[in-house]
Amino acid sequence: MIGKSISSTVVSSNCIIQVMCNLGQWKEATRLLNEMVDRKIAPDVYTFSILVDALCKEGMVREARGFIEFMIQRGEEPDVVTYNTVMDGYCLQGRMDDALKVLDFMVVRNCAPNVVSYNILINGYWLCLVGRLQNAQELPNEMQANGHLPDLISYSTLLDDFCKNQHLEEAIALFEEIKDR
Repeated sequence: MIGKSISSTVVSSNCIIQVMCNLGQWKEATRLLNEMVDRKIAPDVYTFSILVDALCKEGMVREARGFIEFMIQRGEEPDVVTYNTVMDGYCLQGRMDDALKVLDFMVVRNCAPNVVSYNILINGYWLCLVGRLQNAQELPNEMQANGHLPDLISYSTLLDDFCKNQHLEEAIALFEEIKDR
């Protein structure tokens, strides 16, 4: 895919990989990543994040985790966006325990979760409601304990899901709590 007469950079390669992934051609994008490495063009965190996102959107979270392991082996540390993408992929599959393991792994790797990380988990608990209502309710407190104030998305997600799942008392209590802040 990279022409021999055109000088390639990581930026131009990332653009091509992004387009390929947007078109659902993640296998071709992966081939281009390998070609980059062969040509001594060092992929960066953005290169890997593009591929991780594409794989997660295809439901291939295990493969996405493989890219994270490959990144780390190459000395490239995943960032919060990369980890959040994998957490969201697990949540979309209803695999909350795996999503929480990613959160724990982030912390071990000295990558601090952000508000988006917690919002992904709040939404994930609602996607796989099986006995997880209390977990979703506890996340805003955990966020605050870790130095992150819940934002509009955090509370909107909780309120919306309380209402959709006919937990009106909890919705009203949360609304009152928000008003008092």
